[in-house]
Amino acid sequence: MVNVDKILGRIREKRMTQQEVAKRLGIANRTMATRLQTGKFWTDELERLADILELESPGEFFWPKDSVAGNK
Repeated sequence: MVNVDKILGRIREKRMTQQEVAKRLGIANRTMATRLQTGKFWTDELERLADILELESPGEFFWPKDSVAGNK
């Protein structure tokens, strides 16, 4: 599961807007909003997001398996 709070926090840390990130990802603002609401991103989007937000890897966006409800 994608950690949307981490994505949003990193966007704020980089002093960017969701619109700016969407543009750099090459997706519509509405698509970005939907991705953030559902937590569902394509793998290539996560890879580009990691580059845009200067993270070491897309894996930083995921919750640890044992922290997701029902997987303990």
